[in-house]
Amino acid sequence: MGKQARYRQVQCYHCRSQVEVSPRAMTMTCPRCHKRLQLEDVVVKAAQGLTKLQTCGRILIEKKGSVRADLVEAHEGIEVLGAIRAKVVSGGPVLIGEKAKWHGDCRAPSVRIGDGAKIEGGYFEIASFEQGQAMGLSELPGVYLTEDRTDTTGEDP
Repeated sequence: MGKQARYRQVQCYHCRSQVEVSPRAMTMTCPRCHKRLQLEDVVVKAAQGLTKLQTCGRILIEKKGSVRADLVEAHEGIEVLGAIRAKVVSGGPVLIGEKAKWHGDCRAPSVRIGDGAKIEGGYFEIASFEQGQAMGLSELPGVYLTEDRTDTTGEDP
């Protein structure tokens, strides 16, 4: 059997410092800014009204779930199958499901929108290599920006 990693690297969403944590840790206090960090993935199954929803992991909004917040931030990605109304910052890919409803801004390295999804407003900022560096996305764990981007649609640019 292979050994489990002793630590994993996460980034504080308050002060942006890099922190090593146990792979099993669910929460912690940032040693630099002394604020609480959510490390585990968040699954939203019902309506949630929040000021902020932040995690160093992923956020999944299920089909019957909805989030209304000022800020939603997930360093490993966001998947919306239900509804969201928020400013979204993601260090990983954003997936908007086929019957999802989206209202708000989005800043992420990539976005995939399913057929039938409703985008009701917002500004989407998708990172090229240079933009991702300027946005600070390269500082987020799990974000690997590359200058060599290949078109996977099979269409001519």
